Amino acid sequence: MLGKVGVLNMTEVFAENSIPFDSIEYEVGDPEQNRILVPKSTLKKSTRFGVCLWWPDYAPWIHPQDISIAEAFIPSSRVFRKDLCDNVSDQKLGYVKLTYGSVSFRVEAAIWMEIKSEGFEISDFVEINSQFGKRSALVAEIVEMQWNRHKRRIEYVLQASETRLPNRFLRSDLRPAVRLGRHLSTRELALVQRIN
Repeated sequence: MLGKVGVLNMTEVFAENSIPFDSIEYEVGDPEQNRILVPKSTLKKSTRFGVCLWWPDYAPWIHPQDISIAEAFIPSSRVFRKDLCDNVSDQKLGYVKLTYGSVSFRVEAAIWMEIKSEGFEISDFVEINSQFGKRSALVAEIVEMQWNRHKRRIEYVLQASETRLPNRFLRSDLRPAVRLGRHLSTRELALVQRIN
C-alpha cells in the first residue's frame, strides 16, 4: 500500500552543483515501487569550440574506429565544435565528439584546445557588413572556420551562390542573416536576439 505523494526539490539535493533542476514527484511507501529518476537540468549547456593544433604522440587519444577520419582533419587550424558522444560507454572512457560541418570523430579532450565561441557555426547564414559602402552587402554561408594562431582569432570562409569568397572574414564583419519566407529556428532566433 502506498502512502502520500511528496515532492522532492532537486535544487536542494544537488545544491553543491549550483545547477537548478526540475522538481520530481515520488510516492512514499513500498520501496520496490519507488524509482529514482535522474533529473535533467533546465539550463542549456553552452556550445564549446576549440582546435587540435598537434597530432598526439600515440593513438589512444583518438577512438580506434575514428583514426582514419582524424588523420585527415588534425593537426589543423580548423575550429571544431565539441559535443558529448552519443554512446554512453564512449563518454565513460573519456571521449568527446568533435564536429566540423558534417564530419565528426571521437577523441580524448586532452588534444583539444578550447577557444571562445563567437556565436557562429559552419552552415550558418550571415550577412556581410557593407562597412559604410566599402563593400557590397551580401548574404553568404559559413563553410569553414579557421583559427589564426598569430592573431588568436577565428577567421570565417564564406560561400555565396556556390562560389567561395576570396577573403577571410572576422566576427566584426558579419551579422546573422534573417531568412525571409519561413520562421527562424530557435537557435537562429536566439542568435539574432543576442547580437542585436
